[in-house]
Amino acid sequence: MTATPCNPLLGQAVGDRIGGPVRMAMMLGHAIADANGLDTTLVLQRYLDWHRTDAFDTGPTWSAVLEYIANGIAPDTAAQRVHAEQRGLTAGVNTAHRATAIGCAAVIPDAQVTDAARTEARLTHWHPDAAESSAATATIVRCMLRGATFEDAVSEAVRVTTGVVHTLLATNTPDRAQLSRGGYAPKVLEAAVYFTRTATDFPDAIGRSIHFAGMSNYCPVLVGAFAALRFGVVPVEEYPVAAELSRAASDAFARVWLSQNT
Repeated sequence: MTATPCNPLLGQAVGDRIGGPVRMAMMLGHAIADANGLDTTLVLQRYLDWHRTDAFDTGPTWSAVLEYIANGIAPDTAAQRVHAEQRGLTAGVNTAHRATAIGCAAVIPDAQVTDAARTEARLTHWHPDAAESSAATATIVRCMLRGATFEDAVSEAVRVTTGVVHTLLATNTPDRAQLSRGGYAPKVLEAAVYFTRTATDFPDAIGRSIHFAGMSNYCPVLVGAFAALRFGVVPVEEYPVAAELSRAASDAFARVWLSQNT
């Protein structure tokens, strides 16, 4: 299958009304491109540099882990310590938001995408549901970049995941009332699949998901990525993207995907 010119990072930028998640995805993508693969030491250094300067909209788990690392705590210890301090509530959607970059990173072979996403997620979020949500997100993105339909990409995500993520994705959620506006990664993923699946076009997917989410910057970020691949990205008048961010998303996608598939 041939690569598609649709840019999930640009779509993500449209859905991301605050801007932290898409910047983190681009940061991860550039780190992978620079290392010609997933170098977790380099990724953590990029995150740490951002944490020390102008990081925003990262979520409490990411911030707490990076603060420990900044103070000399070993990365695995930092992630496990925050997991214990937060009483196991480290399955936020931050890792899935950034996992779009792994799906786009052509230097990571298709067969290694899910494991790479799980590995990267555990740099900050120790809960397995975060890792599985990242694996599902990266899988959907990679499959659609390879030419799969959205439904086939979701089916592949079901095949390669376990636990809550597997169960939720395997169930066609027909009732919007079952969806959650919270930040628990598997439920965010469920909502993103719902709005992408039921949309008529890219603006419809973005608009309905943002209206649903309200002030929460959760599911529309993933909807932007998925809907970009399903429909292509078109301007959404109500939700403009700054020219600088649009260029950055295009540049990041060119480095991680187009440069390897042209």
